[in-house]
Amino acid sequence: MDSASGILAGGIGNDRFGTGPLRVVGRAMAPVARPPVLMRRPRPDHLPLAPAQERMWHAARIGRSAEWNVSRAVRIRGGSADLDALLAAIGDVVARHEPLRTCYPVTEHGPAQVVVPFADVEVDVRVCTVGEHDLAARLAEFAQREFDLANDLPLRARVYVLGADDVVLLLVGHHISIDGRSLAPLLRDLGAAYTARARGLPPVLAPLPIDYADYTLWKHAQLGDFADESSRATQQLRYWANTLAGRRALLEFPVDRPRQVVSSSEGAIIPVCFPVPVHAALLDRAQHGRASLFMVLQAAFALCVGWFGRSADVTVATAVS
Repeated sequence: MDSASGILAGGIGNDRFGTGPLRVVGRAMAPVARPPVLMRRPRPDHLPLAPAQERMWHAARIGRSAEWNVSRAVRIRGGSADLDALLAAIGDVVARHEPLRTCYPVTEHGPAQVVVPFADVEVDVRVCTVGEHDLAARLAEFAQREFDLANDLPLRARVYVLGADDVVLLLVGHHISIDGRSLAPLLRDLGAAYTARARGLPPVLAPLPIDYADYTLWKHAQLGDFADESSRATQQLRYWANTLAGRRALLEFPVDRPRQVVSSSEGAIIPVCFPVPVHAALLDRAQHGRASLFMVLQAAFALCVGWFGRSADVTVATAVS
């Protein structure tokens, strides 16, 4: 018995196409529009922000921009550091990665990405001599300086010299251009460039297949325009507006002090170390549910919040999952 005979034998062969079980078959057989290919694209006069960047842009304008700073300190010991090579290598990575030399001004069409040509770039990088007792305070102070997203490049650097063979490099970027996952390739390229420059050679790095601007245009092509009622962007916005409608604005907790009238970004870190078997089990749970480890941990966090707040309905917001 072939598949068509099976359908007829099941008693649904006379069902009109578009209703009942055949409607499901019809949907499955309907052509699905292929998503646009992620590739290099011509740059428009107005380059919009990617959706994730737009969230960061609005958040930075509402609060302190420094709350979205991303910093990483690297200590170089055991050998004389070549400061000239290090400064040249920083320039190399800024030239290579467009987001590190992009400003975000407001235009008549809204916030935009403006990629500054490297020839016009002045990277905010300086060499300072400090003592060990002042290092922590200097690192903290520099890491908390705000960025003017409309005019400043989203990357700064300081090289703190503690001795002939002891140097600390501090990189500070704004989250609109740098995230945790981009730090690894950034440091990898910086290391390769420094090694080459220390030998008196220009770095030789594989060309990037695309730039972030290409991803931005690809993402907007996927989502479509909010002015279009049938676009994915409008559908997703409508979904979340309906899903979050009527949610409690605030959960009440048994607190040890009154809630602040004006919110701040002050907080604390409580390190938690998961044993290897627990970590493996969490990863397995995430993979089984086709989720990220972050999503699993956030679900556990929501359960704890619900227990303290005596509510089974908990809403937790995050910029990126």
